[in-house]
Amino acid sequence: MSNIEERVKTLENDLKTTREELRQVLLDIRSFVLEAENPLRAFERQAASQNDSEKEDNGG
Repeated sequence: MSNIEERVKTLENDLKTTREELRQVLLDIRSFVLEAENPLRAFERQAASQNDSEKEDNGG
């Protein structure tokens, strides 16, 4: 195999790896955005805030 063919093969493998890593990062970003935009999150935060306030009021 010539040097050029080896370099092309190496670059193809590197591209495949980079592509998978990028795909995973994009999936992580999508999950983060969907979680942040979820309307139920506001209720969860409000409930957690109320629970924290009640614990402080009760000396907990």
